[in-house]
Amino acid sequence: MKFLKCILILALIPSLALTGEGPVIKLQKRLSKDKSPNREINSRVKKCTQDKIKKIKIPYSDNELLYYIVALKDIPIGKVYLKIIRETKEDGSAYFTVFSKAKTNSFFTKIYKVNAFFTDRFSLPDFSNISFYEDVTEKEIRRKTTYQFSKDGSVITYTEKDNSKETKKYTGGEQTMDFMTLIYMIRGLPLEKGRSYCFEVFYHKYYWNVSGSVRGKERIQTPAGFFNSIYIEGIAQRKDKPSVTKKLKLWISDDEKRVILKGETMMNMGEVTGYLAYMKSGKQVKDEEIIIDEDENEQE
Repeated sequence: MKFLKCILILALIPSLALTGEGPVIKLQKRLSKDKSPNREINSRVKKCTQDKIKKIKIPYSDNELLYYIVALKDIPIGKVYLKIIRETKEDGSAYFTVFSKAKTNSFFTKIYKVNAFFTDRFSLPDFSNISFYEDVTEKEIRRKTTYQFSKDGSVITYTEKDNSKETKKYTGGEQTMDFMTLIYMIRGLPLEKGRSYCFEVFYHKYYWNVSGSVRGKERIQTPAGFFNSIYIEGIAQRKDKPSVTKKLKLWISDDEKRVILKGETMMNMGEVTGYLAYMKSGKQVKDEEIIIDEDENEQE
């Protein structure tokens, strides 16, 4: 038996990158209390002013399953899957439902436990959110939240936590989406070298501006094999506190499927990377084939 030599993926990266302060950040703040106070690096977040994107392709097939290994400094810490299903409303219009689960492995759970399940629904062709739901356990604290996105940019959240219920409304956004919808939207965008984009994302109490540009093409390797990829560099910046930023890197397959092959961001604990381990689509995928509750062990 041995640990997989790979490392975990992308639904976990956004959730880790955009959540609140973890134990490492809090410890650093306590240690720096006697030092000079924190200062805002940027006075404000630059507003997204790009032209309206006229056409977005749909490169993913119905019932597509993507499975990722996630690593912290090359040490496997968990795994993630993303499954997308195309559905139809009563009026005949199409929409997609995405199911995702992210879970730390038995090794990293001793340090910081994460067990998260997400359900996202967005309509076509404008990628507007129909609904977004999360069931997240961090350490031993569990929260269930439903997000309701409005056309005016406001967001209402309904949260269950510690046997209590809370409803909150957040304002200050403009054209807002959740991070799961953004992941699938990016895959369908025109991605010529030099092309830049900017989007507004809301997750767990905060609005973020996520911007990026296409840097070029690279040949990369993941546990799923070798791929020609489109390389994108970006940054996520919190609108209410612009000094809080997260650098982001994405490698997307340079073919008709536009699969996210690799994602990378820097956390306080170090570099977190997600790698595509395998993918299936169509009738190949069965729910019973999705195993995420076992340790990262495999037979020699």
